[in-house]
Amino acid sequence: MNLIYVGSTEKVYINIYKDGVATDADALPTYSITIVGSDAAARTGTAIAESTGVYYVLTEFDEVSVEQTLRVEWSYVVDTASYTKVNYVSVVTPYASHADIKAIAPAGTSDEEIENAEVFARLMIEAYTGTHFGLKVDTINMHGNDKNTLVLPHRIVRLDELSVNDEVLYTRDPEVNNFGRTLTITDTNYGILTTKYDDVPVWGDYIGPIAWKKNWQYGITGQFGWEHVPDEVEYCARLLADDYFCKETAWKKRFVEQINASDWRIVFNQKQFQGTGNFFVDQILRDFRSIGMVII
Repeated sequence: MNLIYVGSTEKVYINIYKDGVATDADALPTYSITIVGSDAAARTGTAIAESTGVYYVLTEFDEVSVEQTLRVEWSYVVDTASYTKVNYVSVVTPYASHADIKAIAPAGTSDEEIENAEVFARLMIEAYTGTHFGLKVDTINMHGNDKNTLVLPHRIVRLDELSVNDEVLYTRDPEVNNFGRTLTITDTNYGILTTKYDDVPVWGDYIGPIAWKKNWQYGITGQFGWEHVPDEVEYCARLLADDYFCKETAWKKRFVEQINASDWRIVFNQKQFQGTGNFFVDQILRDFRSIGMVII
């Protein structure tokens, strides 16, 4: 599974084989790392040898500071023949730490299974809530609504750039605002509120009394999501990871409705196959479910 956790400097590997046997390259492979969707220049260098046919490069902080996808292109030579290989690595936010899950896992559980439990818990929470609790830099395109608040489909925590009909009118760093109004993220984080500058002269009204004009296209670039995983979500991730290791999971994932054996019987409640499959988790996460609206 090609994933790295946000804020964690990890090794990205390449394994070289010839005729199914791990084989050293003629020289150390080279790499080029780019952030998918970013204009940042590629980082290039030479890989580090770990064992026969196994090489790696360590990620840097700016590559794992937020959720994003890394494209790693390897170049190497084996027996004078040149090869190129491309890996994609997802930088994701864990809702429960590796250490927390390991503490509740059965003794002897492999790191791979602990990672699987984390992925299971995270995806179940996201499927139930319709919400992603990581943080990523993104751009969304919206149309105006003839109101002073532009409602967004995703939670925003920082506005970096605003374009109007493909013309950039606001940037956070360096701070430039040619939009003619202040821009404020609403308390719910699901909208951007505009108000007129106090010191803008009357003639500045040519910009328009309403900022988000209908049928105009606005590009919103910034950090979307959550700056930290809410405590409730983290707790629920641990509960679901515990469910993952439970032996009943083998029955539940096959939609077993009833098990009879001698003088005992197991019947699953129909709600078992709704939500996350854990009643307590569903109740705790109820307020985090996405309802597609914003309160100003």
